[in-house]
Amino acid sequence: FYEMFFADAETGSNYGALTAAATILTTPLVIAFLLARRQFIADASHELRTPLAAIRGYAELTRRAPLPPDIEYSIARISSQTERMTTLVEDLLLLARLDAGRPLERGAVDLTRLVLDGVNDAYAAGMDHRWQLDLPDEPVVVPGDAPRLTQVLTNLLANARTHTPGGTTVTVGLARGDSGARLTVTDDGPGIAPDL
Repeated sequence: FYEMFFADAETGSNYGALTAAATILTTPLVIAFLLARRQFIADASHELRTPLAAIRGYAELTRRAPLPPDIEYSIARISSQTERMTTLVEDLLLLARLDAGRPLERGAVDLTRLVLDGVNDAYAAGMDHRWQLDLPDEPVVVPGDAPRLTQVLTNLLANARTHTPGGTTVTVGLARGDSGARLTVTDDGPGIAPDL
């Protein structure tokens, strides 16, 4: 499909490519594939809900007993990440049902807490990296969608960990601005090769 579209685009005839695309997208095989994919996402999402509920339940049960502060924090992070994963699974289920994501939330988000938790999680996953914080003295709170902002930060930190060698320093900065806040994730890794 894409090769045909670009080949036609080179000759200046987009009509043939668009007609071919419309024909391909309406064939019974493609429709069956799209329906099967939607069903797979719905089934997988449904099946993931039970183990996530069990993890959340066991974490809450563990927190009932007195625990050392570091273990208490780790269990709290397990609970938090389980809730985050549950939200992602619910989004997949909603996507399968409605072909649309949930609407953005709009509430007060403590970016300082989000960064602290995110960097602690990144450290647990990448202890061979050096994780540093550059935060203001006072908490930074902005309006936004906390789960989505957490997802963005988690992805940035995972990219920094995955695409840099061990020993790399990753610094997460947070600063107030006139119109909001600025969050940065920088590293001293080798960077992208110039020939790419």
